[in-house]
Amino acid sequence: MKKLFLSAFVACSLFAFAESPAHVSSDSWIGARASTQFAVTHGSAANAHASDAVVSDLRNGKIPAKPVLITSASDPTRVEIGGSIPPNPESLLDKMTGKWVMTGTIAKQQVTHDVDVDWILNRRYIRIHEVSREKNADGGLIYEAWIHIAWDPKNGEYVVMWLDNTGTTNFAAEGVGHGKPNGDRIPFVWKSAGGGGIHNTFAYDRNKDKWSWAIDNIDSAEKAASFARVTLERKKN
Repeated sequence: MKKLFLSAFVACSLFAFAESPAHVSSDSWIGARASTQFAVTHGSAANAHASDAVVSDLRNGKIPAKPVLITSASDPTRVEIGGSIPPNPESLLDKMTGKWVMTGTIAKQQVTHDVDVDWILNRRYIRIHEVSREKNADGGLIYEAWIHIAWDPKNGEYVVMWLDNTGTTNFAAEGVGHGKPNGDRIPFVWKSAGGGGIHNTFAYDRNKDKWSWAIDNIDSAEKAASFARVTLERKKN
């Protein structure tokens, strides 16, 4: 039996989900962006820091203390270990609160929206009120949305319900977006019953205290088409 070795490396990229072992819930295997990640690989040792207990847990189908990403279902000894779920997931939602000005393109049109964000219902939900400055021919709002986001600890993900003036929802399950935490990014996904759906990635820039939303429409062949690219900056007093 080959000896397992641990090598450490610094990673700045985002790690996508990979197929998890059949005996472990896929929701438990979470990739992450982290300042330092570890990979368990066959090879020579370099700055080994992970314990043999982690590798033992993986072999026995147990979930280690830190979230991991299986990079190859055929080689469960190759993993990346990192802190994908922050100690306080709601802390990222705190960064959303306040008054913002949204600018960018939606459906190839330049837009400016006002966005107000606060906690509601005993800090169980983040409430986002988005209102367009652009008016329609009758003087009404071209766009208005009420968006509610919460942290779901059971499934280790953020959930979002997006209500706007473009249509009426029947509150079907597919109308709820789900986003696994990924550093300072929340990649929300809505899946349509017939295939395809919508991806909307919320990304926070801590250095500039700004948010960006990147919205793509996904067709039944899983091909993405850009729909919106907007940036949220705090309103100046």
